This record gives sequence, C-alpha cells and structure tokens, in this order.
Amino acid sequence: MFHPHQLEKHLHDTSKKDPNSYHIDPKFYVVRNSWLVRDFLVFLAWFVLFNFYLTSKRDVHHAFWLNQAFEKPLQESSFVVAREDYVPKLNEYGAVPTEVETTTYFSDESQSGANNRYDSYRWYQQLNYHDIADASQWWMWVEGPLVDLIYGPANATSKHVPGYLREGTAQLLGKLRFRQLRVKPNRGCTVSYLAKSIYDNCYADFDQSRQDTTVFTLSSDTTGFTWSSGGGGKGQSTDLDGVWSTYPGDGFVVDFDYMDGTRASFLTEINRLRLDNWLDLKTRAVVVELTAYSPTHNLYLSTHMMLEQSSSGLWTTSSQTWTAKLDMCFGCDGTFVVEVLLYLVTVYIVFTEILQLTSHCQHRQGLKSYCCNIWSLQQNLTLLLFLGSIVTRSVYIAESKEVVVALWNDNQPSPAQPNQGAVSGRNYYDLTEHMRLIDATTILEALAVLVAAMRFFMYMKRHSKMSQFTHVFVLAGTEIIFFSFMFAFTFFGFVLLGHNIYGAHLKPWSTVVKTVSTLIKMMVGNFDYEAMRHVDPIWTPFFFFFYIIFVFMILVNVFLAILNTSYTNVREEVSAEKKRLMRTKELRPKNGSQVSKMQRVVHFAKQVGGRKAFSTNGIYRRPDEVKRETEEKQKREEMSSNPWVST
Repeated sequence: MFHPHQLEKHLHDTSKKDPNSYHIDPKFYVVRNSWLVRDFLVFLAWFVLFNFYLTSKRDVHHAFWLNQAFEKPLQESSFVVAREDYVPKLNEYGAVPTEVETTTYFSDESQSGANNRYDSYRWYQQLNYHDIADASQWWMWVEGPLVDLIYGPANATSKHVPGYLREGTAQLLGKLRFRQLRVKPNRGCTVSYLAKSIYDNCYADFDQSRQDTTVFTLSSDTTGFTWSSGGGGKGQSTDLDGVWSTYPGDGFVVDFDYMDGTRASFLTEINRLRLDNWLDLKTRAVVVELTAYSPTHNLYLSTHMMLEQSSSGLWTTSSQTWTAKLDMCFGCDGTFVVEVLLYLVTVYIVFTEILQLTSHCQHRQGLKSYCCNIWSLQQNLTLLLFLGSIVTRSVYIAESKEVVVALWNDNQPSPAQPNQGAVSGRNYYDLTEHMRLIDATTILEALAVLVAAMRFFMYMKRHSKMSQFTHVFVLAGTEIIFFSFMFAFTFFGFVLLGHNIYGAHLKPWSTVVKTVSTLIKMMVGNFDYEAMRHVDPIWTPFFFFFYIIFVFMILVNVFLAILNTSYTNVREEVSAEKKRLMRTKELRPKNGSQVSKMQRVVHFAKQVGGRKAFSTNGIYRRPDEVKRETEEKQKREEMSSNPWVST
C-alpha cells in the first residue's frame, strides 16, 4: 500500500500506462453526492416495496387468532379430577383417639377397621392441559377437551358436525393422530449393583439410538402397538423438539377417522389403549397431532400437543403450532405489480453494485478495498438474504402444491353422505415441514429488512446532526470491545455460580441458557428473591448483593460512561468545525453573480438522473481531490494550539 502522499504522483504519472499499476487507499473512495442521493432514492423505493411485499405474503394477525381458536379449547378448557381423602374420626372429647395414630387404612386387611376410625370424603379438582402431572390425567384430558373439540360438548343443545370447530369456522383435515415414542431398557443408564434386587431395569431419556421399536401388546389388536416410520410425507409425521429431547417422526401410531365414527366409538378406542397399558415406563413422549383449515382467511394449521416423561418420572406438557398459507404462487394474491417493481428495483441495485465493483477493480488491490467497505458488504448481504428468501419460497410453492391437492382429494365429501367426509381413503397429513419452510422464508425476509435498515446510517453520515450518533460508536469502538470482554467474563462467572446454587431446585436456573435469561431479567428488576432465599438462605444474600453491585451498578454505568465520553468529544469537535465554517463564510467576499438555490437544485437533479447514473465515472469523486482536502484539514488542525479548534 502506498503512502497517501504518494497517491497524487501515481495518479498523474502518464508514464504508467497500466491502470492497475497503482493502488488507492480505501479511505479516498468518497461517493459523489449525486450518486448518494440516487442510491438513497432507489434504496428507499426498494425498502418500501419489500416491506409491503413481506406483510402481504403472511397474515400474521389472523394466523395468531387461528392458533388461539385451537389452543384455547385444548389447553385452557378444564376437566375434572376426582380425589378422595380420609380424616380421623374424633372422640366425644373432640380429640383424635390414640389407637387411630397407629392404625393404617391403606391395606385391604385393615380397611374395615379403618372405616370405623376414619371418615372418607371426595372432592373434585379442575385441571387444564398444563396441569397434567401423570398419565391418568392425560387420558382424562383426551376424553374431555380433545373429544369436545372434535365432536362438540356432550351436553350441547345445537348439532355439531364432527371435525368442525366453532360451528364451521375451521375444519379438521385428514385423520387425528396419536403417536408414542419409547426407549429400550438399560440403554444409556445402569442399575446399581446395590439396587439390582429391587430394580431390574432403568430407562434413560430419549435418544434415537435407544428407541424401542418392538411390539409391546399382549392382546390380539395391535393397532397403536406396532412401530411405523416417519418422514413428513403422506401418512407420516415430522421431527419435533420437546422439553427433554428431540423426537423423530416415527413411533407407535394410532389414527382416528373422526368423520367415520361417533363420540362413543372414539371413546371406546381410547379406553382400549388405556386398558392395554399403552403408556408405561418405556414411554418418553406422546404427541396428539392434527391438521386444520380456516376458509375465511385461507390458512392451514398444524398442531402438536406433546406429553413427555423424563427419566426421573416427571410428566410435562407442551405444544407446537404452525399456521401459514400453503396454496400460494408468485403474483397470484393481488401483489403482482408490487412484486414486478420489487424485482426490477433489485436488478438495478445489483447493477449499481457491479458498477462499484468495476470502479474498484480498475486499480490495484481494488477487490480488496471493495471487500473492506462495510457498506458494500451490507448491501451484498441484504441481496443474498433476499435471494435466499426467493429460493425458499419457490421451493415450498413447488412442494406444497402436490400435498395440498392430495389433502383436499382425501377430504372430498362422498356422494352418499354430502355433509360428511369420505368414508375411506383418508390419511393423516403433517404439514409441519412445509410450514417450517415458510417460517424460514419469513425469517430470511425479516433479516433482509433488518440488515437493509442499517443502510440508513450510511445516509445519515452526510447530515451533520445525524452523523454525530454514528461517530460516537466509531470513536468508542475499541473501548466497547474491551468492555465487552470484561463484562462477558464477569457475567459468565455469575452464570455458573447461580446455576450451581439454584439449578437443582428452580426451573429458571435449571440450565445455563435459562440462567443467562434469568440474570438478564435481574438486571431490569425482574426476579424472585424469596424463591432463591428459600433454596439457600446463606448464599443468596451474598450472590444477590455482589451481582447487583458488580454487574448492574458498576459495569452498566461504565458502559454508559464510555458512550458519554465519546459523545462529549464528538460534540466538541462538531462545535469547533461549525465555528470555523462560520468564520470562513464571513471572510468570503460577496459575489453578485451567485447562483440561486433553484438553479443549484436543477443542476443537482440533472446530475442525479444524468447519463453518469449508468457509468463508473459518476460514483466516486476524484481521489486526488479528496486527498488534497484531507491534507488541508490536517494542516488547519496542526496550526491550531487547541486540537479541537481549527483556524
């Protein structure tokens, strides 16, 4: 790389015929104002079109309410669990008889005696999906809220068509699926030799290498007890992430055709599974899967209600729901003009990037200087994300069309029963993979918008007021980097300490990731001190005090002090430059032939839309002029006794 003072010599040396024989310092690549304005107008048009295109492709508002229409009846509808308790009978003095204290009423032999000494009473508890704590309560949920969703409430006065939600506003498509995943005994765990006389087997958490695929029923009907493969195709399920593990799309499957049966037949099949011990110690996850469609907003829904059993015997519930439009195409939803304009503007932006790259490559190491330009990298990253979203959208449009057509063919009403679904030929269709592809497309588009929005900082640099904010972070960049390392090491130390103290007792501290989230919430005052103190009353005051002192009061304020110091320096520099320009303007002689503002605007508009808009000559200012202005500014600062005041 040449020294800046050698730049002008190489630029004006006519003996060097090869344009690639000299190298320009990247800091002398200054964009012309006309090119910058044109680039801003094009970028603004692209940004507006892309945001309109993004919001029109996905109906987030109605997708949320469709999710609620299915999740609320399944998760918040209550079912009743009967419980029975015993209390000792009191004697004539109102006290518990002494013999009652040594009498047990749990065995059959003492039951008659216990009835004489204890009073039994039954009470009822209302639970919902998230309150499920064992397999028996899960079966009650299936026989309650799930059956009510499909067939309507048992005591409903109006007729309910099976498979329709809320009197026809949404329809279930395909079959309802129950899927179970199991593990083999003594895989991933070992029973201690001290406990082998009591325990024959142990069952670890789920892993695909430990998955059990053998038939486990003793009855003649093996439906639901035979393993089937997955894969996300017709009649297959897809992989799901649970609380304890990630589960593949295979398992022991039972499909219910609710259109070809009644409420009683459905409950009979459920009772068969329960009596045959479909859920046991080997069970690690049970997933209730269904697919639905809302004709009002043309939205498809795929719901997975999951019940998991950990290796320690804890039953937990979770749910995953995806909602999206699947029968889509390019320009067929009323946005054809917007899409065409968006693609045309994108092509022009690609063309301008090629012009800038060509301008850089005219000099030695020009490609390196282009790649070192942060705004060129930002623009290319935005274009790559946008191109990636187009590719993924094209893939799911091509793949989902066949699945949606097959899904509706299976759900066409039969001629004999026009108000019911087809009696035969129905399958379960899992649309999760297609909806995940739509989510990936949406995420790429959202990332493209986020990265593109950063380009506004480049345009703000040309405004004296707005450039101060970007200059603050540039000036404080080194201090912020060193502070980030210091903060990370200190914060991670508190993460490990909190995880080891409270992780075995409190869920917000049970994993390292959750501990990080909990400590971040503590910084803004969101924490449960009493729960922490209950776990460890000795260490909690010290942990809380030192974390608040070091992280919240010291480190956070150090970061604010770094930004405040940089902002003060920038303000002083801008103020001094403003004073210098005012003095220069006062000393400038008056000229009667000054160009009017309107003439300057017209001249600038011609430069913006002139022939140089499609040429490399109109991008950057002459590097020798930029170098000369830079040297003059440095001389003015050197001549001043105060470095913040220019003469």
